[in-house]
Amino acid sequence: MQNLSSSGFTLIELLVVVLIIGILAAIALPQYQIAVAKSKLSSVMPMVRAIKDAQEIYYLTHSQYIDDLNSLEISFDYTNKGNSSISGGWVSFPNNTYIDSLPNGPSDYNRASVHGGIGKRDNYQVLYEMYLNHSAHPGLVTCTGYNDIGNKVCASLGF
Repeated sequence: MQNLSSSGFTLIELLVVVLIIGILAAIALPQYQIAVAKSKLSSVMPMVRAIKDAQEIYYLTHSQYIDDLNSLEISFDYTNKGNSSISGGWVSFPNNTYIDSLPNGPSDYNRASVHGGIGKRDNYQVLYEMYLNHSAHPGLVTCTGYNDIGNKVCASLGF
């Protein structure tokens, strides 16, 4: 009589392992995406505050806000920069984040704000906004999610 020793895994054992890995990945991936988005937003928030503070200092000196970020005494490493009368001065960064100052121009104080976001400039995932002191909503800070991940990031920050 021969003694057969099995060396290896059966098909059922392999399927169970693949199933367990799939379930773990399905649970972990959304949490990972939220953590990455929250990290990106955390890098934008201090820059938004710095630009808001620089805008307030400029306002104290010139009695108006400005839509050109170059005129503010502040600098960041950025990949792209634009300036238009519609969207104000904006800066985009390599990690798919950006900052926009005075999105409706310096003459529109109803929405005078500095905002930073994750995603493309016109296709936000998360929008973090700080209104300037001489706007319709002085000192208001908002966080708006534009998809499920963005909503969860804002909720985790207490918004």
